[in-house]
Amino acid sequence: MPDSQQPQKGIDIMVNFFKHNNNLRVLDIGAGMGKWSKLVRHYAQSIHAVEAHLPYIERFKLHTLYDKVYNEDIRKFICEENYDVAILGDVLEHLEYDEALEVIDALKDKIPRLLLTIPITICIQDGSAYGNDFETHRYQWSDKEIQEVLGFKLLNVGANDNGLVGIGTYMWG
Repeated sequence: MPDSQQPQKGIDIMVNFFKHNNNLRVLDIGAGMGKWSKLVRHYAQSIHAVEAHLPYIERFKLHTLYDKVYNEDIRKFICEENYDVAILGDVLEHLEYDEALEVIDALKDKIPRLLLTIPITICIQDGSAYGNDFETHRYQWSDKEIQEVLGFKLLNVGANDNGLVGIGTYMWG
């Protein structure tokens, strides 16, 4: 979905991070509707977006929400600018396991802090429902994998809006 459904406590934790670490250069990966720009823009020095699906960029007017928008697949994105933090809001589940490992490793090499929200219980989604194959869920991550394999620290676990899917909020760096 172009809008993720993090629990309010997870959103509050991430917004508070930006309140206490303001003036950062932020990269929002998988920007969708631009939710994170709307929530943290006034705390950031700059905020750029990576969004693979051009119709989302146009429909949600991402160029009005971000200082710069890259219409690229994160698996092919080369991070050439300096960022202090990247937000991956409901992104990794849309990648195959090995692809996600490669993306995270590449980001860790370039960006000192990563914030991640992700479903950690079964959450099946077929992208064709949104006319966007990037929306298809390709791998179901567990909390244990995110902490032990990816090296992220758990900040919060809560349920999505309908209470059926567990969503984890994590930080690395």
